[in-house]
Amino acid sequence: MEIKVQSSKLNAISSQALVLIVFKNQKDEVDLGSEGQEINSLLNNALVKTIKSEFWKAEVGQVLTCYGNDKLKTERIILIGGGKFSECTPDTLRVLASYIISKAKSLKCSTLSLVIEEELVKKFEAQTIVSSLSDGFYLGSYKFLKYKTEELKNHQLPEKVSLVFSAQKINLKETQNAIEISKLFCSATNFTRDLVNEMPSIATPKYLANVASGLKNKMITVKVYNKNEIKKMKMGGVLGVSAGSNLEPYFVHLIYKPEKVKSSKKIALLGKGITFDSGGLSLKGSDHMETMKLDMAGAAVVLGVFKVLQVLKPKIEIHGIMAFCENMPSGTAIKPGDILTTMKGKTIEVLNTDAEGRLILADSLCYATNLKPDYMIDLATLTGACMVALGEQVAGLMSNNDKLTEMIKKASKISGEKIWELPLVPEYKSLIKSEVADVRNTSKSRYGGTITAGLFLEEFTENIPWAHIDIAGPAWAETIHGCCIAKGATGFGVRTILTLVSKVL
Repeated sequence: MEIKVQSSKLNAISSQALVLIVFKNQKDEVDLGSEGQEINSLLNNALVKTIKSEFWKAEVGQVLTCYGNDKLKTERIILIGGGKFSECTPDTLRVLASYIISKAKSLKCSTLSLVIEEELVKKFEAQTIVSSLSDGFYLGSYKFLKYKTEELKNHQLPEKVSLVFSAQKINLKETQNAIEISKLFCSATNFTRDLVNEMPSIATPKYLANVASGLKNKMITVKVYNKNEIKKMKMGGVLGVSAGSNLEPYFVHLIYKPEKVKSSKKIALLGKGITFDSGGLSLKGSDHMETMKLDMAGAAVVLGVFKVLQVLKPKIEIHGIMAFCENMPSGTAIKPGDILTTMKGKTIEVLNTDAEGRLILADSLCYATNLKPDYMIDLATLTGACMVALGEQVAGLMSNNDKLTEMIKKASKISGEKIWELPLVPEYKSLIKSEVADVRNTSKSRYGGTITAGLFLEEFTENIPWAHIDIAGPAWAETIHGCCIAKGATGFGVRTILTLVSKVL
């Protein structure tokens, strides 16, 4: 699917469908805007008549279709409701674009033209508009169809989408460049979605280590450590979690260095890479196990980010650090009451083998601190408690550094991925103190589980500026929401991190 910006008169637009986003005014009335009124005039008042006859209210995502005439070079007119104009945000545009692409697929339109309203350009910069719409088109058009034999044959996207500015003077080069950046970010996101959606019998630790190896190029080097090398590094957390599986663990270190640019900053991105989480001997219920292939979503985000770094070319040094393993029950699995020794000697009492992500992240953080980065950020589907607190669409953010927190929040606002800060409450540290080891992997309280998990991870950061992003909720969509309208993996986090490394840091 190719998305292009163009400047054109409405009666000169040639496509199978012409789309107009229609908003409501402050009186809650449908407002066609100047472009809509012009189209209505060309259609001899057909738009207004259809709106009245169908009692169409321009609610968000509400669709209305009319047919064109000889005054317009288009077969049909599609109106998509935008809700109140005063409440429109860039994220609204992303969602609307996903609805539009869904409608275009159902109509099997090969060409599509979306008219950008003049008032919209007064509200947002042109680059923001086209970038948000492009996000919605590319993310909304995604479906994991590898195993859907019939649907795969019939999955038809528009070949060409035009974003048309009819009444405004814009910089076509700058707006087109915004689309190309959006396309790059979304391709990385959809790459991540493919990895998470893949069945766990294929997306094994070795498979994902091979995916990481395949990212090697002139700007990215890859180090892959096997089980014996993990033993030599004394990564007791990784070895303990993987002990119950017949599949060996792998530890991956990706290194991106910008060409011909002396990097002033070094950032380490860490991702939780549990390729399947049964809970170990603290076995999950079967209904909670059905989607546990998603437990490597944090690592998949890191892989998605590295997928496009050679094209994006950020001017900072970036390290990607991931431990890949399964958490399975067997006669060799770790048991509640076992004590693991991490890479730098700190010991962990394991009281629940289903709190395994923090165990492999402990070793990952130990490894990352040896690199002396300016910042460390880990992404993990870590706690169900975060979903209890923030729901399924918002990630939790905890950090030991205010500057890093603000930069992540700024990147999140630009990307449209919702992140909310939670506190690292010092008084809660006593809840993860063990009687027989340095720390325990579960809290003594049933409350504040996301915060105590963050405090656990902080134990291994050595005071390096660090942030933890708990993506347990938004990494996976049980119901259709937002602009990623397919159920399953969302790739949440990729666009925020890419925004952070390219525009914020």
